[in-house]
Amino acid sequence: MKSWMPFEWIAALRFLQEGRMQSLLIIVGVGVGVAVIVFMSALLSGLQANLVRRTLSSHG
Repeated sequence: MKSWMPFEWIAALRFLQEGRMQSLLIIVGVGVGVAVIVFMSALLSGLQANLVRRTLSSHG
């Protein structure tokens, strides 16, 4: 390891290298979680816009 790196970075990199499969699963899990949140936000935004549009057009 490089001597200029803080201890926390050295410990984190060592942990990631020792448990490669666990690290991969964690990264994939976080990625899937973020993708679900983005998808749900877009879905709810679209549903809200559709509801507002339908409500306003029915009174016009």
